[in-house]
Amino acid sequence: MSPFSKRYPAGSYCYDLQKNVEELEMEIKIINRRSFAADPKTTPETILPGMIDYHLGGSRLLTDSAGAHTAYIGPGSSARMMQHLLKGIVEWHFTHKGPEFETTVTPLFNPSPSIDDHGPRQNFPVTLDHRKIELATTVTPSMQRAMVEHYLKVIQPEYPLLSPDQEASLLEKENPLRWSTTNAAHADGVALTAIFAISAALISRDIDPMLSTISTTYRESLRAVSQQGSTQANIQTLSRSIITACFSVICEIIGPTSNGATWGLLGRALASMVELRAEYRAQSQGLDADFHRLEYSLLKLEGSISIHFRRPSRYCAMRSSVNVLDSSISRGQVDPSVLYTNIRNITESFCTTPLPQQEHFESLIPSDLRASISQAGADITLPAAVIYLTLHPLFTSKGTEIFSDYPLPTTAINLLHTIGRSARKIIDEYFQSSKVNKIISIWMAAERVLEAGAVWATYLIIMKRKQSSTGGLSNIGMNHVMRTLTRCSTLLVSFAERWKEGLVYVEIWEIFLSLLWGVLE
Repeated sequence: MSPFSKRYPAGSYCYDLQKNVEELEMEIKIINRRSFAADPKTTPETILPGMIDYHLGGSRLLTDSAGAHTAYIGPGSSARMMQHLLKGIVEWHFTHKGPEFETTVTPLFNPSPSIDDHGPRQNFPVTLDHRKIELATTVTPSMQRAMVEHYLKVIQPEYPLLSPDQEASLLEKENPLRWSTTNAAHADGVALTAIFAISAALISRDIDPMLSTISTTYRESLRAVSQQGSTQANIQTLSRSIITACFSVICEIIGPTSNGATWGLLGRALASMVELRAEYRAQSQGLDADFHRLEYSLLKLEGSISIHFRRPSRYCAMRSSVNVLDSSISRGQVDPSVLYTNIRNITESFCTTPLPQQEHFESLIPSDLRASISQAGADITLPAAVIYLTLHPLFTSKGTEIFSDYPLPTTAINLLHTIGRSARKIIDEYFQSSKVNKIISIWMAAERVLEAGAVWATYLIIMKRKQSSTGGLSNIGMNHVMRTLTRCSTLLVSFAERWKEGLVYVEIWEIFLSLLWGVLE
């Protein structure tokens, strides 16, 4: 009997997994129906749901004579958009420039050799503890402190897994590596193990590749700690289980392993969080700052990964069914569950609405995040930009209408300006974070930057082609036009230098950019 034929009680982790399976099956049915409607010759049985729109045949878009090259672009959203836009822009060039239009595009970027390309490394049979002791003696205390400070600068503001007292305690230790080796079971020892695994991974990727050994060593230690069970389920042990699982997830989003452990680690953390809430209730203890800090971190971590992969967020759904104090968001930031839920609602509406209407989708944006759209030059907050960017299919999915000169109504122009400013805001935020090495996951950032860049380019095309109603590019300012496109290119190249799989993002963007100039002339 299938494990999913049994109905599990609401609130249990198996129940949430069961709901997850049902939602994914529904998404597959929706995709099959859309594909079948687009091509009546194709029967639903001939469609492979896992392959629909998830791969982009880059060279096939431009020439049939070139060898077919299938390139993976993100979880599907960027692939669909870029394929759609590239086909549209190539058709425009053929229509307006005739047979002299050249379809050959030479890649403009060649990644520098990786440190791994200099030949195999010699492996020595030393134990994990011996390596940690050796590192504690060779890495200077000042470098160790710099690694702790780097973690507190990059990770802690995003995922506050450490308490303020713990932050101060860790900074006071003279030789943190040695201390963590001799106090591995202590809460600070576990935190330092995670800090050195995470911070060394970031530094070796962005600044100094020689620290990769530290990252590997302490990531193995963190994996061992996270796999340790506890005979007692109390507030302390459950909190520790959540923290170590979240630390491990952060390691995964920095440098994914081949075993795909992210969802398993998130599942363990979510199950422990449900138990932790129940334990507070059983102890007749109010939810304190430590609980809210962990919940905020887990919500943001799971929500961001779920948004990236377009998967349902089980914890956001679970959290909406219980009463949660407003103090759970203690850092003046938008509730991650609210942000995720609205993005999810908008995305699902695009899948289920045959003829999307602007008024309906604008109503899905919460009033406190609703940007002022009366002035094209008005600033927009980052949470509002993230949500408004999800409205881009109202314009990017209109095919040949993007390149037409038909005028737009005023309400559509106002929304178009807001979506364009949202794309620029997201690219600017990533650019500033990259300058100070504060990007945590490059592969997730590459997906978001490519999407924002494509939306910005679509915004420019519409503004140019429909200038009788939009006022043209002069209303944007050439400084903004060029700076945003340049920053998008710079970010993608920078990602590819540190993440070799990111080269395909650069290639697709450069092809699109080379074709864009002809439309904007």
